[in-house]
Amino acid sequence: AAPAAAEEVLPPNKILFVQNLPEQVNEMMLKLLFQQFDQFEEVRLVPGKVGLAFVEFGSDVQAAVAMKSLQAFKVTPTHRMKISFAKA
Repeated sequence: AAPAAAEEVLPPNKILFVQNLPEQVNEMMLKLLFQQFDQFEEVRLVPGKVGLAFVEFGSDVQAAVAMKSLQAFKVTPTHRMKISFAKA
């Protein structure tokens, strides 16, 4: 199979951009998932956009740890989270 188009690699950021969330996900569900990581601060769903959220940490280092740990985590059997650093 041909490789997918190269995705833009964004520099580290203390805010993560989370995609491919199921429609029924809410801030509390995401908070429970991400608060296990040090320096977790908050979760914000993107208003008017299904399946998108921002998760903020106290530092880009902690955000990177959470991103690495939860990348492709199955929120449901058919929804794997896609996590990247938010654009600055």
